[in-house]
This record gives sequence, structure tokens and C-alpha cells, in this order.
Amino acid sequence: LTPSSDIFLELNERTDIANESDYDAFISIHANASISPAANGTETYFDIDYNFNGPKSVEMAKTVQQALYREIGTNNRGIKEQNLYVNRNNALPSILVELGFLTNPAEESLLRQDENRQKAAIGIRKGLENYFNQF
Repeated sequence: LTPSSDIFLELNERTDIANESDYDAFISIHANASISPAANGTETYFDIDYNFNGPKSVEMAKTVQQALYREIGTNNRGIKEQNLYVNRNNALPSILVELGFLTNPAEESLLRQDENRQKAAIGIRKGLENYFNQF
């Protein structure tokens, strides 16, 4: 789990930690933003072109996205292939999760509440359990 304190880790530092580990997966958790305050929902990104664990990343994205949006009650924006640094430079199956939009007043309010952040964590955990139960 990085970071363990209030410090900023560069993208290469994040992937270096993952690639030097004996971990089974890499999950990067974010809150999205948009020019439009109407943009909303939860989405999960993966990379299949550069990450040699791309097929596993797709499956992990599916199971996490499914459990996450149901748990927190957001719009399902689906899974998307995107050439993001932390996914493409990771040797592990990896995903980047966007919980919701901070630029959407309703979702900003949702994400400010501890209870809803806990629900998001539960959703991600359930998705990972479903993913790892496939193997």
C-alpha cells in the first residue's frame, strides 16, 4: 500500500515498488474530474497492449468495476483500455479505478463521506475476491 504517509510518489516510483514486490495485483485508486459538472460515474482502466498480464488485468477490471459501482451506487461507466503509465509499466495485473467525479457536486459529496469511501473499499475488496476466486 503506497503511500503510507502524506507524501507524493512519482509514477515510476509506484511501479518500481510493485515490480520489485511479490504482490499479486496493483490497484490505483482515484477520483475523476471533468470540465462538465454533469459527468458522473465509476470507471476502471486497464492496459492490454504493454502489460504482459493484460488479459488478467481485463478480468480484474471487470470484477472490480462490477462490485464497486454496485456497492457505492454510482453510474457504471464500464471498463476501458487506456495507455496509463501505472498500468502499462506494471509487471502485475493492474487497474486504475476512478471512484467518481469530484467536479460533480453529488459525487463530490458522496466521496467526502467516510461511509461511502468505506463502501468503495468494500466494493474493491469484493471485486478482488471475485477475481482471485477465478484462479
